[in-house]
Amino acid sequence: MQDHGLAVALLEYEADLCRSCGHPRVESMAAGVEKSGGNAPYYYEASSPPSRCHACDAIAMQVEAVQAQGYSRPQALQFAAVKKPRG
Repeated sequence: MQDHGLAVALLEYEADLCRSCGHPRVESMAAGVEKSGGNAPYYYEASSPPSRCHACDAIAMQVEAVQAQGYSRPQALQFAAVKKPRG
């Protein structure tokens, strides 16, 4: 039973994560968190320089290639990055 409770808690936690940045939405979208004029005890700032996720980059390049080919309804296409060994 404890495993089931932990699994449910993990699902609830992951459901609250922002799909773009991965931070908990309850924190990152809370009122007062904005850097200018916010009153929360914290704020967010983007890292500098930015990091590049090479898996996301591979997907972005594939999306660009597919769009250039004129596929109909490209927003319905699903892409995935696959880690491959070199050589």
